Amino acid sequence: MQNYELTKHPAIYSQTYWGNFDADKNKTQQRLIDNRNQFVIDYNIKRCLLNGRRPMCVSRYLNRLASGPHRALYDHVEVYEARDRAIIVIMSPYGDHGIVDGFSQIYDLYASDSAKTYLLLATKADMWASVKKHKDYYAPRRLM
Repeated sequence: MQNYELTKHPAIYSQTYWGNFDADKNKTQQRLIDNRNQFVIDYNIKRCLLNGRRPMCVSRYLNRLASGPHRALYDHVEVYEARDRAIIVIMSPYGDHGIVDGFSQIYDLYASDSAKTYLLLATKADMWASVKKHKDYYAPRRLM
C-alpha cells in the first residue's frame, strides 16, 4: 500500500513523491498520515499542482528561490492550491535549517524528525511581483 492510500485525501496526494512511497516498506508513521490529513484541513487544500501543470509564475518563482544561496534546502518540494486560490509551497529538507526565504516551519509532513517541513503561503500576484522585481521575468523557464 502506498502512502497516499492511507490518507483521507488520496486524490490530492496520489501524484506526490511522498504519496507514492510504499508505506509498509518505508514504515510510514501514523503521525505523518494524520499530519497530511490535517494539512488539507488547515490550509483548505483543493489540489496538488504538479510539475508541468503549475502556473508559469509559480514555476519561475520557485526556480528563482531554488537557484539562490539556499538551494540545498529546496528538497521534497510540493505545491498546492487552496480553495481560495492561494498557493501553498512546502519543502522538507533533511536537517534543521531554520526559516528561509519567507517560509515558516510547520508540523512534519515528509519524514518524522529527520526532515523538517517549511511552508510558504502566497498569491499568484505576489509570485509574479517577486519574479519581476528580481529581473528574471524573461529568464528561461526551468521546471522544478
